[in-house]
Amino acid sequence: MNEQKEKNKVQKLDFIIVITVTSSLCVVYMIYCLSQLTYFISAFQGILPVDYTFAGYARKGFFECIPLGIINSLFIIALSLFTKTEESKKKSNLIKGYTSYLVAFTLFLVISAFSKIWLYISSYGITIMRVYVGWFLILGCVTLLLIGIKTYYSKFKLTKNIFIVFTILFLGLNYINIDYKMAKYDADLYITGKVNTVNAFWELSNSALEPLLRISDINEEETVDLLEEYQNRLYRKVKWQEWNVVNHNAIKILKNR
Repeated sequence: MNEQKEKNKVQKLDFIIVITVTSSLCVVYMIYCLSQLTYFISAFQGILPVDYTFAGYARKGFFECIPLGIINSLFIIALSLFTKTEESKKKSNLIKGYTSYLVAFTLFLVISAFSKIWLYISSYGITIMRVYVGWFLILGCVTLLLIGIKTYYSKFKLTKNIFIVFTILFLGLNYINIDYKMAKYDADLYITGKVNTVNAFWELSNSALEPLLRISDINEEETVDLLEEYQNRLYRKVKWQEWNVVNHNAIKILKNR
């Protein structure tokens, strides 16, 4: 009984007002999507729209999903926590329907933004900033899916599961040897002749040495300065506390070359 009273205290927004505003927003979103459909789905087809650069296309996709994502999150909170349903099952189902719509639309924006950044990466290689953007968008996708689950399963621990997902993704980002993965991808792009990605190696750690040597085997002249930089890093005098496995393996690779 006390829990019900507390719940009623939280629900302060009038149902009709919230539904009217949300309905208007959903209609605007639908019109917006239909009018810009080609723009949204071009990246899935690997096509760059006219009048866009790859960088501009990726940036626009990312920065348009952030404010809309925030707005939709506020509406989802208003629908789920602060709307008077007066214990009506019909009203409750309507709230769930609108929440699902907002979650689905936001998820579409995030996936579309990810497809744009992936198109950019496929054309110009991968950098640490592009990795961070992709990581953030993946986290956003998973978070939205968890919100969707919470909409229909009230006992689902949303905050706890978002924290678990964030922790797993964060640890993964830090322990998958991201510099090597980036270097390998960029080296593959270079070797297949798609794009010159050698300059990206200046920003990478010694984990990138092996992929760099693969490029050197094809075009030694272009990698001379880079290899010299990597060798200087590896053979400089360091304190024993600075020893690490990455440098140790890189030195072995140079010796066995």
